[in-house]
Amino acid sequence: MNLSVTVLLSLLCTAPASGRRLGREHQGHYGKSAKSAKTPDSPPDSGEGARSFGELETSSISGTYAMVLETGANLVSALGVVDYDGDGHLSGSIRFNELDEDNSPDRFLTTSDITGTYSLESPGLGNQEIVFDGNADSAVPAGLLVTKAEGTNVHSLDGNFLVPSEAVPGALTRFTMTQRVSNFHTNSLNGNYALQIIGGANMGHGCGFINFDGVEGDGTFTGQMRGNAPASDSERFLFETALTGTYEVEHHGFTTLQLTFADFPEFPVFPITALIVHANGSQGLSLRGNFEIPSPVLAAMGLPSLISTQLDYLGPAEMSEVAKTQ
Repeated sequence: MNLSVTVLLSLLCTAPASGRRLGREHQGHYGKSAKSAKTPDSPPDSGEGARSFGELETSSISGTYAMVLETGANLVSALGVVDYDGDGHLSGSIRFNELDEDNSPDRFLTTSDITGTYSLESPGLGNQEIVFDGNADSAVPAGLLVTKAEGTNVHSLDGNFLVPSEAVPGALTRFTMTQRVSNFHTNSLNGNYALQIIGGANMGHGCGFINFDGVEGDGTFTGQMRGNAPASDSERFLFETALTGTYEVEHHGFTTLQLTFADFPEFPVFPITALIVHANGSQGLSLRGNFEIPSPVLAAMGLPSLISTQLDYLGPAEMSEVAKTQ
């Protein structure tokens, strides 16, 4: 790539360098309640297919969006719900999962309330600035790119922070934004879902399925998973286990799961924080999440041990007798 092309790409992907780095001291305490968020009257469904594309502007980003962030190669994970007012202002809440530097390999969990501003120009490049917990010194500039739109309504965006992470010095933070409602409950998850988990920087992998019972309150699930983890520098540990657990869904789509590897009683129960990213009405279709404790296998080997997870709806399953009565 010649110098002129490099300079052009740099100009296209940068925003005014007025922000400062995000430090962990600006992040709130895990569990702080999120601010209320408005939702669009007619949110899009998650169906695939061609989308029309119109003249885009700041007002094209409006409503509630699910935000999924990753810093470095699966080193920090964060999930957020952000409301855009269509007039250049945003608010919401983000839940962070990063390494606890004082108690490695434990995870450090925090929640930050956010505010900020944003702008968008056609054909779909924009900027935003996020302020964490009301501290203007924590303002972080980010670049935006529209990845799906219908007419002048933006359904999804990709973005990146324009300053390096302090949690992982020098690392890039990328994120996605997906428009959907915020009117969920525990039976928003029901039926069969494909499950994938990634341990560390692609050091471990698991795939299988989970069947959510759709019972309001403390729902339960069962499933099956095949795992592939490092055993040594030259060997892989391949295993299979039944899965059991409980789950609960909050109004804005934040979901907590307690996951048990039924065939490995020596493993702890894994608490998971997830977020409904795609939905059809109140039916959750896709979730992204992270384990709140490190991978015991990767941690024992001294490797980065954050576990991220993905769940995608496959279809309905036979309802339990309890679910039929609700």
